[in-house]
Amino acid sequence: MSQHELDIASSPGDVRPWIRYISSVKNDKTTARQKCILFERAVTALPRSYKLWKEYLDYRSGLCTGLNPVKHADEYERVNALYEKSLVLLHKMPVIWLQYLQFLTLQPKVTKTRSVINEALRSLPVQQHPRVLKLALQFGTKVGGPTSVQIWKRYVLAYPDEKEVMAQSLTEMGYQGEAAVVLIELLNASGDNYSLWTELVDLIGESDKLKLEPPVEQIISSGIKRFPDQRGPLTVQLANFLVRNGDLESARDVFEDGITTANTVRDFTVVFDAYAEFEERIVTHLIENESPMADLRIAKLDHLLERRPFLISDVRLRREPYSVIEWQKRIALYDDPSETVAAYTEAVKSIPPAKADGKLSQLWISWAQFYAEDRETACEIYHKATLVPYKSVSELADVYLAWSQYESENDHWDNAVKIIKGALESPNTHVSYHNSGLTAQDRIHKSVRLWSYYADLVESYGTFEETKQVYEQIMALDLLTPLFVVNYATLLEENDYFEEMFKVYEKGISLFEESAFEIWNLYLVKASPRLGVERLRDLFEDAISKFPTQKALYILYGKLEEDRGLVRNAMRVYSAMCDHIKTSETFKYYIGRTVENFGLAATRPVYDKALESLPNKDASELALDYAQMEEKLGEIDRARAIYGYGSQFSDPQIVKYYDAWHKFEVAHGTEDTFKDMLRIKRSIQAQFNTDIHYATTAAEVNKGTVQEFVKGETVQKGNIEPPAVQANEDEIELDI
Repeated sequence: MSQHELDIASSPGDVRPWIRYISSVKNDKTTARQKCILFERAVTALPRSYKLWKEYLDYRSGLCTGLNPVKHADEYERVNALYEKSLVLLHKMPVIWLQYLQFLTLQPKVTKTRSVINEALRSLPVQQHPRVLKLALQFGTKVGGPTSVQIWKRYVLAYPDEKEVMAQSLTEMGYQGEAAVVLIELLNASGDNYSLWTELVDLIGESDKLKLEPPVEQIISSGIKRFPDQRGPLTVQLANFLVRNGDLESARDVFEDGITTANTVRDFTVVFDAYAEFEERIVTHLIENESPMADLRIAKLDHLLERRPFLISDVRLRREPYSVIEWQKRIALYDDPSETVAAYTEAVKSIPPAKADGKLSQLWISWAQFYAEDRETACEIYHKATLVPYKSVSELADVYLAWSQYESENDHWDNAVKIIKGALESPNTHVSYHNSGLTAQDRIHKSVRLWSYYADLVESYGTFEETKQVYEQIMALDLLTPLFVVNYATLLEENDYFEEMFKVYEKGISLFEESAFEIWNLYLVKASPRLGVERLRDLFEDAISKFPTQKALYILYGKLEEDRGLVRNAMRVYSAMCDHIKTSETFKYYIGRTVENFGLAATRPVYDKALESLPNKDASELALDYAQMEEKLGEIDRARAIYGYGSQFSDPQIVKYYDAWHKFEVAHGTEDTFKDMLRIKRSIQAQFNTDIHYATTAAEVNKGTVQEFVKGETVQKGNIEPPAVQANEDEIELDI
């Protein structure tokens, strides 16, 4: 007797001697039959030992590896019997159940496998069911058919999140009805999940005779309500389902409902195109079969196509019921006058003035213009239009202007004036144009646009006194604008009311600061020929005090003095201009007037003033002119001195100045003066190069550093000190 047998005999209830015994024979030359006998002895001695049964079942299952389950059905059946025997006492062990199920799936035993799945689920606690169901699902997917459906139903009880996968799997297996039921359950639970709706609708679209509860029509209608942005595609799906089921009239009803209730052009287009295609297929079928109904269906198809622009208009008006532009587009679709009138009537009734999107006045005006040949009706519509409580005064003004222009175009001048006059008459002159608490009718008399048109109208067809009265009313209502000032002043001037014209200009100047300069300019031009010099001087001085940098005022003032023979006063004006406007242009103008009145020599003080006042670039230009002027006068030394003095303003890179100086020395100088010119030029060149180098160096040093503001009188440590300015022994003193 071996040691293993002795150990077993000495400890009959201990599993360890059996485990050691089995382990010792696993890899020796013991036959499979002998090993199986040993396993049988072990499980017989200890029938509740999980370890022994697990070892035995693994060994016996392993022997079947690679064997055909059909040819070796007996061997597989013996292993099945072992599993059944082990589970009598070990039915709470999930691993053995799972191992048994995996072994069964290798065999063509569908019914047996289903039975074992049920037994496993009955025997194991609920917590272990998911493990069994996952294996069962693999089996069901493999075999398909009703078995798979039933397994899926049990599987989703444990894994409800897998319902969508279940629906997809059932669809692939051809169980559209069951898949649709699952999708409906998911939609009822999840609410607005459009991807699920898409799957369901596609599923319905693929199945002609699908019977569901609720019915397909109700399901898709529910989807349309839940997803209004997908109204078009869902409507087409419903109609197509009805077509496939042969219910053509119901399909037409769905199409009609779709095109008459669509809220977007996109949805409308989707439904209409599908509807037209459906009708075209019907017509083609009827023609091919020579049906007497073909002509009727063709007529209905033509009518459908003719309705398209009107249906699109309906869609846009459903989205924007108060849009003036959309209503105008709708009206433009009609060719019949009676339909056009009906559309205008519907439009003005449908748009509340307070909610109008766009100018409601344009709708009324276009309606009146529609009756351009029927003056009585047109005027009646214009009159009704003036009673509408528009959102803005501007719209009401548009109506009055259009009405008045219509009357004037038809040579009814009196009515044209009367219409505007009636609009502008109001007992309350103190209301504010911008007071939105009042109606447009209460504020229309403050419309500047209407008064402007009225003034032009009266001026064209009325008398001077009537026009003057209109402008006085404008002034009384505080509606004066710069344009009114100019127009009124021009009217008074044309009728020789000069003093009143001046008062109008003065009022405009006092009211409009932004436009005061332009008004001053006109005022002074008009006043210069008509007022005395003292009064004009006061006006010019007043204007210049308010606009000291306006060159035109000084020139006009100076011309006034020159025209009156007071040339020195004019020079004083030009000098003041250069004090306030320091540019080369103003100094050149001053110099030009001085030359004309006093000759070249008299310009020296002006040139001196320019060189002191102007920046370098302009000073260089004036210095060149100054030197050339002295050269003309024969003052060669003075010209040379000016060239030298002006060089400090002139960068040698700007060759014009130094070319002129070079020509001057060639014509009038000596070798010494020419050398002096070159020396000064080199000195100035060095000075400009130093300035450029200093600026560049400072920029590089400070690059990337944010410097705080430092006052001019404060020395900031760490900054580069500018080079000291050394005295230039060759500097020319200019004393002229």
